[in-house]
Amino acid sequence: MSTRSTYAMRGERAAMVIAGSFRVVGGAILDIEGEGFTVTYIAVGRYGVRFDKTFPKTMAAQATLQAQAPIDQFCGVSGKTASGFDIFLWSVIAAAVIDPGVNTDDRINFTAVVKDSMV
Repeated sequence: MSTRSTYAMRGERAAMVIAGSFRVVGGAILDIEGEGFTVTYIAVGRYGVRFDKTFPKTMAAQATLQAQAPIDQFCGVSGKTASGFDIFLWSVIAAAVIDPGVNTDDRINFTAVVKDSMV
C-alpha cells in the first residue's frame, strides 16, 4: 500500500511512505501486499524491492520478519538507492543469509520513506 505524508516544509509534499509485505517459499515470492513496487528473488536470503518510479532519494528503509513461531532470524536492508533497496534474511544460528522454511506462513514486511520532490 502506498500512502502519502507531508512534512511541515512550506506545506509541500516532501515524503512518501511505501509499505508492503510478501512471503518466500522455495525461492518463489508469494502473496505480495502493497502497491508502488515489485519484489524479486535475488539469491538465497536476498530479495529486491524496486519502486514503480524512481524518486529523488530513498531516505530510509527497514524490513522485519513476521514469524509464526519464535526463531533466530531477522531482516536487514542493504543497497538503498533512489529506485529501491535489497532485503536480506539472516539466521543467527547458521551465521548466514537463508530463505524462510518451505512450510511456513512467515512474512517479510517493509517500509521505505522516499523523497517525493526536489524541494
